[in-house]
Amino acid sequence: MKLSGIRIRNYRTIANEQMVDLSRGMTLVGPNNAGKTNILTAIKMLFTGYENVHAYSREHDLTFGERSGQTSLVGIFTGNKDGKDKAIYDLLAELKGMLQAEGAAEYVNDNEIHLYLTFTTTSNPSYRFFPNSKRPTDASGKSAFSRKERDLVQKLLASFVCHYVPSNKSFENIYQELLTPFIKKHVSKSLENKVKEIENSLATTASSLTSALKDCGLPDISVRFDMPNKALTDLLSGFEFKLRDPNETSVFKKGVGIQSTAILSSFDWITQQEVDGGLEVIWLIEEPEAFLHPTLNTVCKRLLARLQSRSLVVITTHSLSFVPQNPALTAGVTRSDGNKSLISKYKTYRESTEAIRKSIGVKFSDFFNFGQLNVLLEGPSDREYLEWILKTLDPADYPLPNLRSSECHYLDYGGVTHLAGFLRATWEFIRNETCVVSVFDGDPAGEKERRNLQQYFGQKDIPFQPNDDFISVRKGFPIEALFPDSWISECKTAHSNWFSDFSVDVSGELEAFELKDGSKRSFAAFVKDMASKAEDLGWAKRWIDVCTTLDNALKNKKFKLSLTEKIVENAGLTEITEQLNEKDIDIDTARNTESVAAV
Repeated sequence: MKLSGIRIRNYRTIANEQMVDLSRGMTLVGPNNAGKTNILTAIKMLFTGYENVHAYSREHDLTFGERSGQTSLVGIFTGNKDGKDKAIYDLLAELKGMLQAEGAAEYVNDNEIHLYLTFTTTSNPSYRFFPNSKRPTDASGKSAFSRKERDLVQKLLASFVCHYVPSNKSFENIYQELLTPFIKKHVSKSLENKVKEIENSLATTASSLTSALKDCGLPDISVRFDMPNKALTDLLSGFEFKLRDPNETSVFKKGVGIQSTAILSSFDWITQQEVDGGLEVIWLIEEPEAFLHPTLNTVCKRLLARLQSRSLVVITTHSLSFVPQNPALTAGVTRSDGNKSLISKYKTYRESTEAIRKSIGVKFSDFFNFGQLNVLLEGPSDREYLEWILKTLDPADYPLPNLRSSECHYLDYGGVTHLAGFLRATWEFIRNETCVVSVFDGDPAGEKERRNLQQYFGQKDIPFQPNDDFISVRKGFPIEALFPDSWISECKTAHSNWFSDFSVDVSGELEAFELKDGSKRSFAAFVKDMASKAEDLGWAKRWIDVCTTLDNALKNKKFKLSLTEKIVENAGLTEITEQLNEKDIDIDTARNTESVAAV
């Protein structure tokens, strides 16, 4: 099972129902006291169970100022109904069958399971699957339904483990509460074949004490030693967590940055143990950057990426470095005029980081969440196309190691004018800090902005070269023209209302076309469907040219940047005091000045 979303109402600062999409994890951003932590604890509270193990309290957890309402949490789960989750779906179907006729209409997607949790006025949790349906009214039917519903709730909740890591908890406490129990369990497995020897040793000791008591005149008293709770894990008191760097000391005597990174690395091992045990793992982590030195941000992000590959990770952050470049993975949390939390989504990365950028000052490349490798694109559709084509091309045939690297960020700017404005303001600085290649459409708007930028940087003697600092996808056309002309014409015939402009020349060759903004996603679905039906990759020639040129440009920039760093290091400098001349580094032959895919 997977927790793909949660709806929250009347919980602490959250009054009106707010939806959080958790299908691919989530990063929550926003000012202090906006309610980000309350979202994390609401997710944790969903798993409180009938025993209320997370101690919901109406006095402290009901929306502040609310008197008559109830806290309501709705967990949205998805799973494999014909695979490992079949037992849960079968039990849900049985429960559904016990309802009166209208009970079958509550779910739109029959793969989703909606678990409703409310809390009574006495703070007791109440779980339901079909809250708006008529349940059995006879005593036996009502009792059978309640038993089956309770059984399903427990089965569903028991398939998850949820870890909440607040920013105010010490690393030593996190170690004792999270890591130590797993180490004990892991070590105890290696001692299982020694249990008989341990018991014999304890029996021998007990026998000696019993004999001593008997010799002292107490023949009716005998001694017995057992492992605590008859469990090997309870026999082990704990372990010392040490690091060598190169001096070996307790991790808790290191700096807090190293401590936090070491503890975060343990989460990955804990997750693997739990996944191996058949559990779905959820991590709720507050401000992972809180105690990190900036130089450890990259390490921490890699550890989080490993964690996200095998578990659901939800974090809060005030750091640009931890905001995903895909805005769909970020939610903003703000306060309304009534001082209640509101959750909002973003269309672009720029929007998702605006609040943070206004409140803090950071190094230029960190300021825009740049990684080691960066591809800047005009808009979201360009980014989605690039991500799609990389998944479509077989890595064995098209390795594209730089484009496919986990260090490569694809950042979109909501339009070519915004991308051009960003480059005009920042290119002079970011080009010396990290590897950046921009992608422009070849249509008139893209060509105009690209030409203006080259003139602007040329006047300032700042290099901005084609197929190195930027690429143009196809002369005269938008990015959609990387698909075969015949597909575009076929789409025009089938869906003429998607186009605001379309023309061919006297030879029947495509001359120009423009899609309506509201039809771009429909067009994308159309051509992707065509691609899925194609027998080979002949249709992808232009896409392959773009990806290959992008990958080479990133490789060249990475080489130049590393060479620059070596020159600085060998000179013993702490900062670059003069720019390298472009002619000093001859990576390739003279660069082509035409568009990469001008075919």
